[in-house]
Amino acid sequence: MRPVAYVRIAGSIDILPYKRFYAADKIPDLTGKVAVVTGGSGGIGAEICRYVMSLRLLAAFPKPNRQLAIHGAKVYILARGEARAQRIISEIKESRPSADLEFHELRLDSIAESIASAKALLQKVQRLDIVHLHAGFVVTSLEGTVDGLEPGIGIEHMGHFAFIMTLLPFLEKQSVDDVRIVVTSSRNHSLVPRPGIDFTTLGPSKPKDLDEVALRYGRAKLANVLMSNQLAKVLKSRGVTNVTVNSHDPGVIFTDLFKPIARELGCFGPLYLGWYKLISITPQEGALTALFLSTSPDVKGISGGYYVPIGRKAKCSKLAQDEALQKKLWEWSEEQMARVSSSS
Repeated sequence: MRPVAYVRIAGSIDILPYKRFYAADKIPDLTGKVAVVTGGSGGIGAEICRYVMSLRLLAAFPKPNRQLAIHGAKVYILARGEARAQRIISEIKESRPSADLEFHELRLDSIAESIASAKALLQKVQRLDIVHLHAGFVVTSLEGTVDGLEPGIGIEHMGHFAFIMTLLPFLEKQSVDDVRIVVTSSRNHSLVPRPGIDFTTLGPSKPKDLDEVALRYGRAKLANVLMSNQLAKVLKSRGVTNVTVNSHDPGVIFTDLFKPIARELGCFGPLYLGWYKLISITPQEGALTALFLSTSPDVKGISGGYYVPIGRKAKCSKLAQDEALQKKLWEWSEEQMARVSSSS
């Protein structure tokens, strides 16, 4: 067993043995089910590396697609670029020729494009059982999204919000009795200081330093948990019982994502990379909590939870539990969608 569970970029570092509450051999037969996994490949910047976008998110982020396909589900791989997605599809089919995977374009840096992608997806499917909102983003050079938002919030939260809200009426009304939405966050959501999200500072701007990069990343991950928690409340208030939503921390997974940060650290870069390699878990291990939430009978009907590796329920930060902040983010997000819709 690898000896590490989590890491904090700033402050204390926790190195704890984790218990395996779930394993790939526990994934049930998914034949007949349809799954969606958001991700992306290329087009955003050199600092978003191939492993994060195409392997970590599309196939092995760390392999929800592979495991879902291997266990019989029809899987739509949602990404910005088709070429890398098709390479992943080919790779999976080499070992599993019967795997049913399909690329579907999704650009999370645009609210309008996220809505359009969801509408186009609904033209393809008769049912949706599993929606993994996995796409991640860490960058030091991009200033803003198409909609004039800081890219962390704009891509990781707002793009996903527009996408899932467009799918939601279909998810609620379809005859499927167990629809699961899984939102990927991070332990780093707990690093964000109060007030958590200052809605007056979400416009486009280049981060000044690595501290601000880390803060923006944590803020985006906080938004992921806030959205998941509020969506669970919204579904409950509507009396929706067939759709559940939970968020999770996949753990510390060493990828090329860390290399641009290491370069910024100069002579301390190799030490930084060595430390992360020491405390990281494998991509396969990192996938298991997401797969637990989307496939395990043990969480059927459970909504609004936060989970950590591997498949263990935990408490999210106090800010993520703040109901006023949940509602404020939800209302702000609806306003962003309305603004885009009114201008189109």
